[in-house]
Amino acid sequence: MRYFSGTNQPNMLKKLLFVGLFITSSFTVSAQEIIGKIINLNSQEALENVAIQTSKDQGTVSDKNGKFTISIKNVSYITFSKLGFETKTIALNELKKLYFTIALKEKSTQLKGFQLTIAKVTLDSLLVKTAKSMQKKFVLYPTKSNFYISENQLFDFKKIDLKFKSSTLLNREKEKLAKKELQNFADNIKKSNPDIPKIFLGTLETKNYYSEKAKKHFLQKKTDSVLGFKVLETRKNFSIDKLQKQTKQLILKYLDKNKTYKVKTGIFKVEDSVAFGKSEVLKDSSDLKNSFTAYKTMNYVDDVYKKAAFFKDKDQANFLNTKYYKHQLLANEFLKDSNHYVIYFKPRKSKAKYEGKIYVNPEDFTISKVNYQFAEGKKGESLNLKLLLGFKYSENKQTGTLIYQKNKNNEYYLAYSKETVGRYTYTNRPFKFIENSAERHKIKFSVKLEFNMNEITEVFFSNYQIKKENTFSIPITKGYYMKKTDYKDDLKSSKKLQQRQQELASFLNGFQ
Repeated sequence: MRYFSGTNQPNMLKKLLFVGLFITSSFTVSAQEIIGKIINLNSQEALENVAIQTSKDQGTVSDKNGKFTISIKNVSYITFSKLGFETKTIALNELKKLYFTIALKEKSTQLKGFQLTIAKVTLDSLLVKTAKSMQKKFVLYPTKSNFYISENQLFDFKKIDLKFKSSTLLNREKEKLAKKELQNFADNIKKSNPDIPKIFLGTLETKNYYSEKAKKHFLQKKTDSVLGFKVLETRKNFSIDKLQKQTKQLILKYLDKNKTYKVKTGIFKVEDSVAFGKSEVLKDSSDLKNSFTAYKTMNYVDDVYKKAAFFKDKDQANFLNTKYYKHQLLANEFLKDSNHYVIYFKPRKSKAKYEGKIYVNPEDFTISKVNYQFAEGKKGESLNLKLLLGFKYSENKQTGTLIYQKNKNNEYYLAYSKETVGRYTYTNRPFKFIENSAERHKIKFSVKLEFNMNEITEVFFSNYQIKKENTFSIPITKGYYMKKTDYKDDLKSSKKLQQRQQELASFLNGFQ
């Protein structure tokens, strides 16, 4: 897999509001690498997160479609492994005979050798013990670890209509051509259902910091040695900016390049004029923003650290809080290598939004895993101006997973977080380009846009270390977090990415 730059979208609602107002797979072999696919032998479905290791200790993992790409230079065999499936090692010559499609067989599920019975406990006692244990054993001192951050925006277009209405500027032939171009453009976007993956690697250090102003202790964080990757596939190079610019380019090509125009949409009027000359050459938005800053990775880290310490909150963010949530003790469940207590939670008050499960280790009453999602009837940000302005937005889905690990001091830290946020957007707007001249020629068209977008974020911490000194290895310098770094596409960086992806796949396999 190869990567390159893309756009950042720090304020999704703001971006979508702006848009509302404007709007084959094949398996090959070369001299150096192969592209293949892994499937379930019984169901024939694609297998994701299969760990793949060559005889030269090079590794990668399969994606959501079961696909993988790996170097075969001087390789004699490749091993495929996934929890719940029989490990398979195949010689390269045999792999070619299979046309690079590997079928893994499921193991029979047996729990021999594990202790499945745990002591009975009351719900109230379990809630109190879990809260106290996590308050006491959650790591809040200087540490250092590697991080892997993945963000993917998946667009599912339900409707894209760009309709040319009328013009006092174009003849019939040009009107017909404009209508056809706009519709073809809309159809191509709708068919593509693009995704926008971004991945960041680096190191994270923390240290204790006391704020005189707030009179509180904080855990200060610093990301370093950051590498960024973006998928390199022309068909997937989609962004909100790109959609805006390409739509604008299509319209302006039919206007007089020597004139300027006011833009009116419904009851709104854009006071700044637009001109053909300034928009004749529009760069792909992915080329305009081929870099990122360390501040971006800090946003991800800060967000996941706050979620990880939910048990410290005194409001509806705390899933253990009996004031905001109702709880129920479910049947014990097996997780990783031991049986766990399972606490189900759902909203007690209107402010609480989530329901889910908390898996508690019976040995020390610490949390091993949390699954959460919007409870029925709950949602996040929303704005409905469909009747007045032809715009509607809703954050209608949120699901997440938190997984905690124990360090050598028998204390706990967040090792993995995954969250999916689903957003629905609808807009139906008329537009009018009015020439700044005595003739005031006009071109009218409309934009109807309806789509769902899922934003999936994963954060994984590995090689976790406890620091002896309450300092950063490299001090924070002025402007450090805003310094721009280019996305990577070199072989050395790609190999490092493959290693981290394999680490993540192995980790997750242990929790299936």
